Amino acid sequence: MKKEHRKTKHHVTPSSRSEFGREVILPEKFHTAWHILFGNLYDREVVLFIQEVNKLMDEADEITNKNLANIREEIKGMDLYEFQKTKEDSAGKKRRRK
Repeated sequence: MKKEHRKTKHHVTPSSRSEFGREVILPEKFHTAWHILFGNLYDREVVLFIQEVNKLMDEADEITNKNLANIREEIKGMDLYEFQKTKEDSAGKKRRRK
């Protein structure tokens, strides 16, 4: 008998950074691993992240969580997508929830 693995919904475009909400069903373990590695990066940002991590692995003897977080934030700051939310959008959204 074939074992069924848990599945979960994943936003194709990160809902925390965009108004677009298409979702896809993924195996739960893959979904979790995706977010551990890439956080809420968009598709092109993931490619840049991998490239930057590869460069860092060539140059450094140790890579920390802080190094990885800094790379993610640097890439998000590039504003590669015209439709992504700004920091002001997020701040306004948090204020409205209260």
